[in-house]
Amino acid sequence: MVDYRLDVLRAAVQITQISKVTQRCMQVSRIQVIAKLYASRPNDKEDLIAVAPFVNWEILEYLALDDNEAKKSALNERNYLDFLYDYREYKERYRL
Repeated sequence: MVDYRLDVLRAAVQITQISKVTQRCMQVSRIQVIAKLYASRPNDKEDLIAVAPFVNWEILEYLALDDNEAKKSALNERNYLDFLYDYREYKERYRL
């Protein structure tokens, strides 16, 4: 039988070494990313930059482009077009 305790201990040490900012970024939900892309406040843009390394781009793409997701929360067509512009710019600039 393999003893996993040492592996668990190593993982715990690695987790505690992650900065608090990184931990916060990892907790940002996909919906929050969509909401921040709709926003135009400077702090939202800073948050988007910070979470970019942790984004699941496939799921975000679905949420951004599917007619039953982000488009449904747009106030109007112009609002959604602005969102799409910001989403595509964000994706182009920060997708790894």
